[in-house]
Amino acid sequence: MSTFNENAIEVQKCIESMALRSRIVSFYPESVSRKLGIQLDIIIIELNKLCDDGILELKYEIKCTENFDLVNTVIDYKEYLGTSILCKYCGEEFQVEYNNIYPVYYIAKEYKEYVKKKQV
Repeated sequence: MSTFNENAIEVQKCIESMALRSRIVSFYPESVSRKLGIQLDIIIIELNKLCDDGILELKYEIKCTENFDLVNTVIDYKEYLGTSILCKYCGEEFQVEYNNIYPVYYIAKEYKEYVKKKQV
């Protein structure tokens, strides 16, 4: 028998409230962790469950190591690991490593539409 998971409910409520805001398309897991006061590793587990349900989509941002500008957003970061990329903003070439890859969650358009209809 499953146990009640309060964290899952809180994360779902938070994502639903973000889905209602038209300007929010994506977010970092750290922002949910700070807002709810729940450990980041637990937040990531719950967000990944929402990915499995089609509510969220996980992508990865690759950022320049010189100026931290966003260089690319990808679905599979592993194909970029160890490669060199030229930053179009500062002109520096940098190596893609774990320290410059950031997970970002996108709210599914269908979910945003569902939540808005539910509010009416």
